[in-house]
Amino acid sequence: MSGAGVWRVVHNPRVAVRSEPSASGNILGSRNYGTELRALEAHGNWLRLGGDTPGWILTDGTALGLGPLLERLDTKPMRLRVRHPLSGAQLPDLELPGDARVGRAREALAAGAGLAASSLLPCPPPTAVLSVLQDDVRLWEAGFRDGSEFAVVCMASGGDMQPEVRGSRDQPSRALPEGAAGALRRLELGEGAAYELRAAVEGGWEREAIQALLRSLAAGRRGAAALLFSWGLSPRLGLVEVSSAAGGAAGPREGSRVALLLGWGGSSVQQFEGPRRFWQDRGFTTITATRCPFEVEAQVTKVAGCLPEGARLVVHLFSNNGLYFLADLFQIWHGPVAGVVLDSAPDPNLRPSLVQKVANGCIRALCAQHSVALEGPEEEAVARIEIVTKLREGDSVAWEEDACPGGPAAVALDTGGFRRGLLVSTEESAQLRRETFDAKASGLANRPLTASEAERLNRDLHVAEVGFSDFTGVLDKCRPEKSSSEPAPLLFLYSRSDMLIKAPVIEAFIQSSTLPGQARRCCFEGSHHVRHFERHRERYLAELEAFAGAIGL
Repeated sequence: MSGAGVWRVVHNPRVAVRSEPSASGNILGSRNYGTELRALEAHGNWLRLGGDTPGWILTDGTALGLGPLLERLDTKPMRLRVRHPLSGAQLPDLELPGDARVGRAREALAAGAGLAASSLLPCPPPTAVLSVLQDDVRLWEAGFRDGSEFAVVCMASGGDMQPEVRGSRDQPSRALPEGAAGALRRLELGEGAAYELRAAVEGGWEREAIQALLRSLAAGRRGAAALLFSWGLSPRLGLVEVSSAAGGAAGPREGSRVALLLGWGGSSVQQFEGPRRFWQDRGFTTITATRCPFEVEAQVTKVAGCLPEGARLVVHLFSNNGLYFLADLFQIWHGPVAGVVLDSAPDPNLRPSLVQKVANGCIRALCAQHSVALEGPEEEAVARIEIVTKLREGDSVAWEEDACPGGPAAVALDTGGFRRGLLVSTEESAQLRRETFDAKASGLANRPLTASEAERLNRDLHVAEVGFSDFTGVLDKCRPEKSSSEPAPLLFLYSRSDMLIKAPVIEAFIQSSTLPGQARRCCFEGSHHVRHFERHRERYLAELEAFAGAIGL
């Protein structure tokens, strides 16, 4: 069996991570006893790791007199605790093989509960790696371990109905199945999370879910702003769509040409159909995705799985949201990139005012899409929504190893010890690196901040309710060949009329962050943010044609 999978360190106190699969390789770091880790591939008794400390780790040190160093977890039989989705009564444990997938557990629970499997939406465990569970995901990939509870949201209850949920001004009310009503109630009370939102959306209750979150937002409950913003950024909740050059759904083959189109906040596939059609007409398979903060782990995993060895890849991204996605992708994928097109990007400074404008626009567009009227307290709450805020007196800051699915991060906690969000740097465009946190918060971590200390930290740091990936230097990682010493060619498409990410900001980035001859640029007149193709179709296509020719595609 391949070495890729989940392993645990069983050697005390730690095992070294080395630069190559050899005991003579340089030590890059270590993994402590009891730590779980994910391997990308195996080379004999060595595993290649990704993440913050990429490198190689030895599984068996018997030849060195150390004995077993790691044990594999994903091949062991798994026992999952389950309850009846409606009554809550304890059911017999599910006994499953180590490589079982979520769909098998869902079907087994449905059979034991006497319900249709299609009515059950699995919920991630507290240590979830993915925020939404698809049937083809292996249980261990999702974060389940032997003895974990396998919980579900039931979207139907055999006909038992709840009272009607309020409609908008121009939409009638609808009666809800018990399971859906429960999920929506948890969203409104601030007790819901991504899987409740997914349950409502997959059950066809988008409008009711928006209304529940708006009421929660107006009541000042924790979490509603982040869920609404994330949903508004990616209206189809993290959909990744693959289309062949002929218009079918077949994925790319080894050595084929692939165009990865990464959308702006609030975009749909249809909105960048023109650029997508350009690449398809040139024989490219296209992969389209719009980053959703609580789905991004699953999104990048799927995209990486769609990029075969030897693919000629061009990236066509829109706004900062597209660049954030590219940074996320490079956390797990390191293949060659022939060239990058940047439409209306980047703005390296994570300004609260910019994020507020984006959040406001995305949420209003989401409401309009589902015929939800914004009025009264809900409208006022959206108008003053804050996704990136300042530290306050009494808050504390800390570095947590399991802060988010992507790994460790700096966090801000309120006076009650509850997490307010991730600490982000306005200078670095995203979440803090460890060295930045240690420098900025020296002597201030893990205790309540005074008013003056909070004010001092606010000069450089803010608190974000959703994750913003660090795209500093990500374009330098884009190289035409793995062995290439030069970064990939870039094409910047922007406008003097863009009031969101302004032309001088993009031009300053080109001046400071690209090499001579690396970047082509086209500055339009009169077109707004990410709307250059609509206003200047012929010139836009001509720029793409010239760029594709220049990079040999």
